[in-house]
Amino acid sequence: RGLHEINVALGGRLEDVDGNVHNHYSYYDIDRETEIHRVQTRPGSLLSSIFWNTQDSGDVLTNSVHNQGIPFEFLSKDLTVEAMEGDIVEAASLSGHPYFLAVQWHAEFESPSGIGLNDAIFSSFIKAGFENKLRRESAKALPAPELYS
Repeated sequence: RGLHEINVALGGRLEDVDGNVHNHYSYYDIDRETEIHRVQTRPGSLLSSIFWNTQDSGDVLTNSVHNQGIPFEFLSKDLTVEAMEGDIVEAASLSGHPYFLAVQWHAEFESPSGIGLNDAIFSSFIKAGFENKLRRESAKALPAPELYS
């Protein structure tokens, strides 16, 4: 729901998703092992760099535990598409932010593709936080510039 809430807070909208069309299912009516769908990451996206350490795009399998989605035309103008499934936005980042990623699927569930994609998201988040902490600490350690000579 995080992607949904962020999109609405930034002026976007949601739409009910027909599970028969988009392979998305209600949280309570699914088998996490079998209710999956293919998502296409956008070339040059943060998500592509996390999954493949490249600017290429690719397909990943994600769980389908939702009955609402964000059609592309309902995406907030402040968000950038990271991944799509048909016309539904599956992942987005915040334009101009160094690290801000929200996904439609439940990243806390085991990845149906079996190659640690969700772990890669969490690891990249931790790494980005650690690098930001180091930058802030090194900026504090610099001596103050001489104001008067």
